[in-house]
Amino acid sequence: MRTLHLEKGSFLLNNGAGDDLIIEYIELIENSTWTLSDKYSTMIFVMNGELLFSFNEYKNQLIGEGKALMIPTSYKFSAVTKQNCTLITIKIPESIHFDRSFALESLLSTKSSEYTYNLSYLDINEMLWMYLNNLQSYLTKGIQCAHLLELKIKELFFIFQAFYSKEKLLDFFYLHLSTDISFRDLVYKNYAKAKTAQDLAFLMNYSSSGFHKHFKKVFGMPAYQWILQKRSKIILYEISESKKSFKEISEEYGFNSPAHFNDFCKNKLGSSPGTIRKESLK
Repeated sequence: MRTLHLEKGSFLLNNGAGDDLIIEYIELIENSTWTLSDKYSTMIFVMNGELLFSFNEYKNQLIGEGKALMIPTSYKFSAVTKQNCTLITIKIPESIHFDRSFALESLLSTKSSEYTYNLSYLDINEMLWMYLNNLQSYLTKGIQCAHLLELKIKELFFIFQAFYSKEKLLDFFYLHLSTDISFRDLVYKNYAKAKTAQDLAFLMNYSSSGFHKHFKKVFGMPAYQWILQKRSKIILYEISESKKSFKEISEEYGFNSPAHFNDFCKNKLGSSPGTIRKESLK
């Protein structure tokens, strides 16, 4: 496969670089590979072409022209282009502050008791196309201004609010949402470094009792259970999608021995690492 090809066009946050590119216009050639940093939640808008992508439990999903997808922070995302493809990506940095009308967590109040999340895309409507085309013009002309960046992100959320139903927005933002976004973001930024719920509470500077109470309120389950689920999904992704050796994966995620790693995969993922990787290549 050929490598990622980036055209000029990006907004910087605080004159940053690399992971600090907040708004980008990206051109990818056919059969390119592309990955996202998991530092920020990121919105992907497909202007032309198609992407075949995977992140966490969602594998080999196709998104095409005129569709948008939200990838929450800490999710490991990778994609392959089926044809030449142009994208605009917009990250949501903590330094961008919205007024009360942008309380995304309020969308959860529209969720019925029967609601089940399925991976879904947001259709780019006429107003959003106008916004994206205008944004593309700024990007390709090399205009970079932190104040304009913040205004454009706020404008995007005004468009969401004015021209999309709450039901559509709930589907789009659901993986990013919780009843406490700040707490949720801290959890996602730190959980990969924690082996236990107690480790996570320490990393987040919470008392044990306060952390467990808050976690159950936000995520709807005990912290240890959530960490185990996330750990299992990430390890499954690493085995199935990455080229890392089993030894590298085992050491990266803190297993005491290859035997311990093998037992974990059999008990939590249903098969040995070798079998899982072999099945993923079929």
